[in-house]
Amino acid sequence: MNLQASLKAPIYTDVSLKLYTTFKIGGCSKYFAEPRTRSELLSALEFREERGVPLLILGRGSNLLFSDAGYPGLVLSTRKLEIGQMTNLGRGRIRVPAGLGLIRLNLYCKDQGLSGAEFLCHIPGTVGGAVVMNAGFRRRGALWHEMKDIIESVTVMSFGGTLRELTHRDIRFDYRKTNLGGEDIITEVTLHLESAERQKIDDEIKANFSYRNSVQDLRYPSAGSVFKNPVGSSLTSGQMLERVRMKGMRVGDAMVSTKHANFILNVGQAKSSDVLELMSIAKKRVLEQFGIELEPEIRYVPSEIDETVN
Repeated sequence: MNLQASLKAPIYTDVSLKLYTTFKIGGCSKYFAEPRTRSELLSALEFREERGVPLLILGRGSNLLFSDAGYPGLVLSTRKLEIGQMTNLGRGRIRVPAGLGLIRLNLYCKDQGLSGAEFLCHIPGTVGGAVVMNAGFRRRGALWHEMKDIIESVTVMSFGGTLRELTHRDIRFDYRKTNLGGEDIITEVTLHLESAERQKIDDEIKANFSYRNSVQDLRYPSAGSVFKNPVGSSLTSGQMLERVRMKGMRVGDAMVSTKHANFILNVGQAKSSDVLELMSIAKKRVLEQFGIELEPEIRYVPSEIDETVN
Protein backbone atom coordinates (compact mmCIF):
# COMPACT_ATOMS: atom_id res chain seq x y z
CA MET A 1 0.00 0.00 0.00
CA ASN A 2 0.95 3.66 -0.37
CA LEU A 3 2.30 4.83 2.99
CA GLN A 4 2.32 8.60 2.47
CA ALA A 5 0.71 10.13 -0.60
CA SER A 6 2.03 13.52 0.50
CA LEU A 7 5.61 12.51 -0.22
CA LYS A 8 7.06 13.45 -3.60
CA ALA A 9 8.09 9.82 -4.04
CA PRO A 10 5.39 7.33 -2.93
CA ILE A 11 6.68 4.90 -0.33
CA TYR A 12 5.05 1.48 -0.35
CA THR A 13 5.04 -1.11 2.42
CA ASP A 14 5.29 -4.90 2.41
CA VAL A 15 6.23 -5.22 -1.25
CA SER A 16 7.08 -8.70 -2.50
CA LEU A 17 10.70 -8.64 -3.65
CA LYS A 18 10.39 -11.75 -5.78
CA LEU A 19 8.53 -9.55 -8.26
CA TYR A 20 11.63 -7.39 -8.69
CA THR A 21 14.35 -10.01 -9.25
CA THR A 22 15.05 -12.43 -12.07
CA PHE A 23 15.33 -15.27 -9.52
CA LYS A 24 11.71 -14.76 -8.36
CA ILE A 25 12.79 -15.51 -4.79
CA GLY A 26 12.50 -13.47 -1.60
CA GLY A 27 10.21 -12.12 1.08
CA CYS A 28 8.79 -8.61 1.41
CA SER A 29 10.54 -5.29 1.80
CA LYS A 30 9.41 -3.19 4.75
CA TYR A 31 9.49 -0.10 2.51
CA PHE A 32 9.79 0.26 -1.26
CA ALA A 33 10.18 3.26 -3.58
CA GLU A 34 10.55 3.64 -7.34
CA PRO A 35 11.35 7.33 -7.98
CA ARG A 36 11.00 8.81 -11.45
CA THR A 37 12.98 12.03 -10.91
CA ARG A 38 15.96 13.17 -8.87
CA SER A 39 13.57 15.16 -6.71
CA GLU A 40 11.62 11.99 -5.93
CA LEU A 41 14.89 10.17 -5.31
CA LEU A 42 15.94 12.81 -2.80
CA SER A 43 12.60 12.65 -0.99
CA ALA A 44 12.92 8.86 -0.71
CA LEU A 45 16.39 9.28 0.77
CA GLU A 46 15.02 11.82 3.26
CA PHE A 47 12.30 9.33 4.26
CA ARG A 48 14.94 6.68 4.85
CA GLU A 49 16.99 9.09 6.98
CA GLU A 50 13.95 9.99 9.08
CA ARG A 51 13.06 6.34 9.69
CA GLY A 52 16.65 5.28 10.31
CA VAL A 53 16.33 2.09 8.28
CA PRO A 54 18.81 0.28 5.99
CA LEU A 55 18.85 1.14 2.28
CA LEU A 56 19.27 -1.13 -0.72
CA ILE A 57 19.60 0.20 -4.28
CA LEU A 58 17.94 -2.09 -6.83
CA GLY A 59 18.19 -2.14 -10.62
CA ARG A 60 16.56 -5.12 -12.27
CA GLY A 61 17.66 -7.56 -9.60
CA SER A 62 19.45 -9.82 -12.06
CA ASN A 63 22.22 -10.91 -9.68
CA LEU A 64 20.42 -10.67 -6.32
CA LEU A 65 19.09 -13.31 -3.97
CA PHE A 66 16.82 -11.90 -1.28
CA SER A 67 16.20 -13.65 2.01
CA ASP A 68 12.92 -15.51 2.44
CA ALA A 69 12.38 -13.25 5.46
CA GLY A 70 12.51 -10.14 3.29
CA TYR A 71 14.37 -6.87 3.81
CA PRO A 72 13.98 -4.73 6.95
CA GLY A 73 14.58 -1.34 5.34
CA LEU A 74 13.92 0.67 2.18
CA VAL A 75 14.47 -0.92 -1.22
CA LEU A 76 14.91 1.84 -3.77
CA SER A 77 14.43 0.84 -7.41
CA THR A 78 16.12 2.90 -10.14
CA ARG A 79 14.24 1.26 -13.02
CA LYS A 80 12.09 4.33 -13.72
CA LEU A 81 14.57 7.05 -12.74
CA GLU A 82 14.65 9.61 -15.58
CA ILE A 83 14.32 6.65 -17.91
CA GLY A 84 13.52 8.63 -21.06
CA GLN A 85 16.48 10.98 -20.89
CA MET A 86 18.99 9.53 -23.34
CA THR A 87 21.27 12.05 -25.01
CA ASN A 88 23.68 11.76 -27.92
CA LEU A 89 26.50 14.16 -27.02
CA GLY A 90 28.29 13.73 -30.33
CA ARG A 91 31.65 12.20 -31.24
CA GLY A 92 30.56 8.77 -30.02
CA ARG A 93 29.52 9.92 -26.55
CA ILE A 94 26.09 9.28 -25.04
CA ARG A 95 24.58 10.04 -21.65
CA VAL A 96 21.98 7.59 -20.33
CA PRO A 97 20.08 7.08 -17.04
CA ALA A 98 21.43 4.45 -14.67
CA GLY A 99 18.08 2.64 -14.57
CA LEU A 100 18.02 2.06 -18.32
CA GLY A 101 17.80 -1.62 -19.23
CA LEU A 102 20.77 -2.99 -21.15
CA ILE A 103 18.60 -4.24 -24.00
CA ARG A 104 17.09 -0.76 -24.39
CA LEU A 105 20.58 0.72 -24.25
CA ASN A 106 21.59 -1.41 -27.22
CA LEU A 107 18.48 -0.52 -29.20
CA TYR A 108 19.25 3.17 -28.63
CA CYS A 109 22.90 2.70 -29.64
CA LYS A 110 21.89 0.86 -32.80
CA ASP A 111 19.48 3.65 -33.68
CA GLN A 112 22.28 6.18 -33.22
CA GLY A 113 24.77 4.09 -35.21
CA LEU A 114 27.07 3.59 -32.22
CA SER A 115 28.94 0.36 -31.46
CA GLY A 116 30.72 -0.90 -28.34
CA ALA A 117 27.94 -1.84 -25.95
CA GLU A 118 26.74 -4.96 -27.80
CA PHE A 119 28.43 -7.26 -25.27
CA LEU A 120 25.79 -6.11 -22.74
CA CYS A 121 22.72 -6.74 -24.89
CA HIS A 122 21.72 -10.11 -23.42
CA ILE A 123 22.22 -9.20 -19.74
CA PRO A 124 18.85 -8.60 -17.99
CA GLY A 125 20.20 -5.72 -15.90
CA THR A 126 20.53 -1.94 -15.89
CA VAL A 127 23.33 0.39 -16.94
CA GLY A 128 23.98 1.36 -13.31
CA GLY A 129 24.15 -2.25 -12.19
CA ALA A 130 26.53 -3.09 -15.03
CA VAL A 131 28.80 -0.23 -13.96
CA VAL A 132 28.86 -1.24 -10.29
CA MET A 133 29.88 -4.82 -11.07
CA ASN A 134 32.00 -3.97 -14.14
CA ALA A 135 29.94 -6.37 -16.22
CA GLY A 136 31.82 -8.26 -18.88
CA PHE A 137 31.26 -10.86 -21.57
CA ARG A 138 32.96 -12.79 -24.34
CA ARG A 139 31.41 -15.30 -26.64
CA ARG A 140 33.59 -18.08 -28.00
CA GLY A 141 36.01 -16.76 -30.60
CA ALA A 142 35.42 -13.09 -29.76
CA LEU A 143 37.22 -10.52 -27.62
CA TRP A 144 36.56 -9.97 -23.92
CA HIS A 145 34.76 -6.70 -23.15
CA GLU A 146 34.00 -4.98 -19.84
CA MET A 147 32.17 -1.83 -18.78
CA LYS A 148 35.49 -0.19 -18.00
CA ASP A 149 36.20 -0.19 -21.76
CA ILE A 150 33.32 2.17 -22.58
CA ILE A 151 32.78 4.30 -19.45
CA GLU A 152 33.75 7.96 -19.62
CA SER A 153 32.09 9.19 -16.42
CA VAL A 154 29.25 8.55 -13.98
CA THR A 155 27.06 10.94 -11.99
CA VAL A 156 26.32 9.84 -8.45
CA MET A 157 24.09 11.11 -5.65
CA SER A 158 25.18 10.58 -2.05
CA PHE A 159 22.66 9.32 0.48
CA GLY A 160 22.63 12.91 1.70
CA GLY A 161 21.56 14.21 -1.72
CA THR A 162 24.87 15.64 -2.99
CA LEU A 163 25.55 15.19 -6.72
CA ARG A 164 29.04 14.75 -8.14
CA GLU A 165 30.65 13.45 -11.30
CA LEU A 166 33.28 10.72 -11.30
CA THR A 167 35.60 10.25 -14.26
CA HIS A 168 37.02 6.95 -15.44
CA ARG A 169 40.18 7.48 -13.40
CA ASP A 170 38.11 7.96 -10.21
CA ILE A 171 36.71 4.45 -10.52
CA ARG A 172 38.66 1.34 -9.49
CA PHE A 173 37.78 -1.44 -11.88
CA ASP A 174 38.38 -5.10 -11.10
CA TYR A 175 36.97 -8.41 -12.26
CA ARG A 176 33.23 -8.26 -11.56
CA LYS A 177 33.51 -5.31 -9.17
CA THR A 178 34.32 -1.62 -8.71
CA ASN A 179 34.57 0.77 -5.78
CA LEU A 180 31.07 2.09 -6.54
CA GLY A 181 27.76 1.25 -4.89
CA GLY A 182 28.68 2.08 -1.30
CA GLU A 183 27.30 5.40 -0.07
CA ASP A 184 26.50 6.68 -3.56
CA ILE A 185 23.68 6.06 -6.03
CA ILE A 186 24.52 6.16 -9.73
CA THR A 187 22.00 8.39 -11.51
CA GLU A 188 23.45 8.60 -15.02
CA VAL A 189 26.36 7.32 -17.06
CA THR A 190 28.33 8.76 -19.98
CA LEU A 191 29.71 6.19 -22.43
CA HIS A 192 32.17 6.55 -25.28
CA LEU A 193 31.44 4.38 -28.31
CA GLU A 194 32.39 4.14 -31.98
CA SER A 195 30.43 4.87 -35.11
CA ALA A 196 29.36 1.81 -37.07
CA GLU A 197 26.79 0.66 -39.59
CA ARG A 198 23.48 -0.32 -38.02
CA GLN A 199 23.50 -3.69 -39.77
CA LYS A 200 26.90 -4.52 -38.28
CA ILE A 201 25.66 -3.58 -34.81
CA ASP A 202 22.51 -5.66 -35.31
CA ASP A 203 24.57 -8.67 -36.43
CA GLU A 204 26.73 -8.43 -33.31
CA ILE A 205 23.67 -8.21 -31.05
CA LYS A 206 22.13 -11.27 -32.71
CA ALA A 207 25.41 -13.20 -32.42
CA ASN A 208 25.60 -12.49 -28.69
CA PHE A 209 21.99 -13.53 -28.11
CA SER A 210 22.53 -16.69 -30.15
CA TYR A 211 25.60 -17.62 -28.12
CA ARG A 212 23.82 -16.97 -24.83
CA ASN A 213 20.89 -19.14 -25.87
CA SER A 214 23.26 -21.96 -26.83
CA VAL A 215 25.18 -22.11 -23.53
CA GLN A 216 22.86 -20.74 -20.82
CA ASP A 217 19.77 -22.34 -19.34
CA LEU A 218 16.86 -19.93 -19.80
CA ARG A 219 13.98 -22.29 -19.09
CA TYR A 220 13.43 -21.13 -15.51
CA PRO A 221 14.11 -18.03 -13.39
CA SER A 222 17.72 -17.63 -12.29
CA ALA A 223 20.27 -14.99 -11.33
CA GLY A 224 22.77 -15.91 -14.03
CA SER A 225 26.23 -17.16 -13.10
CA VAL A 226 26.33 -18.17 -9.45
CA PHE A 227 30.11 -18.02 -8.95
CA LYS A 228 32.85 -15.85 -10.42
CA ASN A 229 35.51 -17.55 -12.53
CA PRO A 230 38.65 -18.08 -10.41
CA VAL A 231 41.48 -15.76 -11.40
CA GLY A 232 44.50 -17.67 -12.71
CA SER A 233 42.68 -20.95 -13.20
CA SER A 234 42.60 -22.77 -16.52
CA LEU A 235 39.09 -23.96 -15.69
CA THR A 236 35.96 -21.85 -15.37
CA SER A 237 33.66 -22.19 -12.38
CA GLY A 238 31.17 -23.98 -14.60
CA GLN A 239 33.76 -26.53 -15.71
CA MET A 240 34.82 -27.21 -12.11
CA LEU A 241 31.22 -27.58 -10.98
CA GLU A 242 30.53 -30.01 -13.82
CA ARG A 243 33.56 -32.11 -12.85
CA VAL A 244 32.35 -32.38 -9.25
CA ARG A 245 28.97 -33.55 -10.56
CA MET A 246 26.79 -30.63 -9.53
CA LYS A 247 24.63 -30.73 -12.66
CA GLY A 248 21.05 -31.69 -11.83
CA MET A 249 21.53 -31.53 -8.05
CA ARG A 250 18.40 -30.26 -6.34
CA VAL A 251 17.44 -28.86 -2.95
CA GLY A 252 13.75 -28.08 -2.68
CA ASP A 253 12.78 -26.23 -5.84
CA ALA A 254 16.31 -24.93 -6.47
CA MET A 255 18.21 -27.02 -9.03
CA VAL A 256 21.60 -26.80 -10.68
CA SER A 257 21.05 -26.59 -14.42
CA THR A 258 21.72 -29.74 -16.44
CA LYS A 259 22.92 -27.47 -19.26
CA HIS A 260 25.26 -25.13 -17.36
CA ALA A 261 26.64 -26.15 -13.96
CA ASN A 262 27.18 -22.53 -12.86
CA PHE A 263 23.44 -21.78 -13.09
CA ILE A 264 20.95 -22.46 -10.29
CA LEU A 265 17.34 -22.46 -11.43
CA ASN A 266 14.12 -21.76 -9.59
CA VAL A 267 12.06 -24.66 -10.95
CA GLY A 268 9.00 -23.96 -8.80
CA GLN A 269 8.73 -22.12 -5.51
CA ALA A 270 12.39 -22.17 -4.48
CA LYS A 271 13.47 -20.51 -1.25
CA SER A 272 16.66 -18.58 -0.71
CA SER A 273 17.65 -21.24 1.84
CA ASP A 274 17.45 -23.86 -0.95
CA VAL A 275 19.80 -21.84 -3.15
CA LEU A 276 22.22 -21.16 -0.31
CA GLU A 277 22.42 -24.87 0.54
CA LEU A 278 23.21 -25.73 -3.08
CA MET A 279 25.89 -23.03 -3.16
CA SER A 280 27.42 -24.37 0.05
CA ILE A 281 27.58 -27.92 -1.37
CA ALA A 282 29.12 -26.63 -4.60
CA LYS A 283 31.79 -24.60 -2.79
CA LYS A 284 32.71 -27.54 -0.57
CA ARG A 285 33.06 -29.98 -3.47
CA VAL A 286 35.21 -27.62 -5.55
CA LEU A 287 37.43 -26.81 -2.56
CA GLU A 288 37.95 -30.49 -1.80
CA GLN A 289 38.77 -31.47 -5.39
CA PHE A 290 40.56 -28.38 -6.72
CA GLY A 291 41.71 -26.53 -3.61
CA ILE A 292 39.94 -23.41 -4.88
CA GLU A 293 37.36 -21.47 -2.91
CA LEU A 294 34.72 -20.17 -5.28
CA GLU A 295 33.57 -16.59 -4.82
CA PRO A 296 29.85 -15.91 -5.34
CA GLU A 297 28.85 -13.65 -8.19
CA ILE A 298 25.29 -13.63 -6.90
CA ARG A 299 24.79 -11.11 -4.11
CA TYR A 300 22.81 -12.48 -1.17
CA VAL A 301 20.77 -9.89 0.74
CA PRO A 302 20.00 -11.19 4.23
CA SER A 303 17.25 -10.03 6.55
CA GLU A 304 17.99 -8.78 10.05
CA ILE A 305 17.17 -12.20 11.46
CA ASP A 306 19.45 -14.16 9.13
CA GLU A 307 22.60 -15.75 10.41
CA THR A 308 25.93 -15.02 8.73
CA VAL A 309 26.18 -16.85 5.42
CA ASN A 310 29.48 -18.51 4.53
